[in-house]
Amino acid sequence: MDTREFVKAYPDSLKPGQIHSGPHSALIHDAQEWSYRFGLLLHMLLSSQANDAPSMPTDDFDDYMGWAKHNVSDQEIDLITQPDGLRARNEINFHTMNRCMVNLWTPLFSRLWSSDKERLSQLAYSQRTLAFMGTVYYVSRQDYTKHHGDHALFEPAFKEILGTMNGFMQEYDAAIILLDIIRRHPSLTLVPAPLQFERTIKRTNVDFIVTDVVSQQAVGIQVKTNVRQSDINIADSDRVVLIDGNVDLQNVKAVRTRRRQSDQRVVPWPGLIAAHYIQSLRAKGSGPERMSTHELQSQLRLKMHVQPHIGGIRVDRREIAKSIGERILAKLYT
Repeated sequence: MDTREFVKAYPDSLKPGQIHSGPHSALIHDAQEWSYRFGLLLHMLLSSQANDAPSMPTDDFDDYMGWAKHNVSDQEIDLITQPDGLRARNEINFHTMNRCMVNLWTPLFSRLWSSDKERLSQLAYSQRTLAFMGTVYYVSRQDYTKHHGDHALFEPAFKEILGTMNGFMQEYDAAIILLDIIRRHPSLTLVPAPLQFERTIKRTNVDFIVTDVVSQQAVGIQVKTNVRQSDINIADSDRVVLIDGNVDLQNVKAVRTRRRQSDQRVVPWPGLIAAHYIQSLRAKGSGPERMSTHELQSQLRLKMHVQPHIGGIRVDRREIAKSIGERILAKLYT
């Protein structure tokens, strides 16, 4: 769909009460403001003519990265244990992903990457950092179940926390796969959906936007742990591609969900794609995957930690990306 037609379904501006709605807003006021500003920017970029894109506000992006570095990391963990914090943690996932993907906004301004080398470098960086975050949560969950048993995740008191974690971990895995798709198509880019695109209108809510910056086509991606028929009925079929974490991403595992029972049940187990990505990293980064010494050491430590937790679970990223990619491309150019 043409970007100018695509963006008509989303508001270009919101009132303060719409930006900061709900009791959780007090916990993430600045995060909502930044997300709203990115929403204004995205609306402008998708609405503009091919030869009339605004200039990239470099100073604003630098300010944003400075803010994200000093605020988002602390909130990621702290919010999970606070009253009203789970909804807030879910909402700041835009920022946990956007700080990894911020350079993927560049071709929305320039209408093309400066070079293929730069493109591949930025895609590799985004995938690595997203995989790192997803794997940290994956390992934390594994450590928890090691000491308390898999069934502990399914106790009533843990239900809301598990649902929230499943949601944002599915988004990390989906982003890694979406970037595999983007890698094969030089005119495409991917950004996480800011506030106006993610939570204002249920029919068009999305988690990511894929854009062909040359032909000016766009489509939204919504990620759910389990896509139900009601989700299909509600979603705008012209603008939204639904990704099912259980089926499309194959993020499932058979575990014991009840204490003192040996029967296993297949349940959502997001993070498998992120963990396997970390496992696939070479000992020395080279080419587009080159890493700093500090980053290399951190990821090698995580790689060693995740090794015993993956077991024999197989993840075929190529096949997953092929299946999802066909649906996205078909919708993108309709």
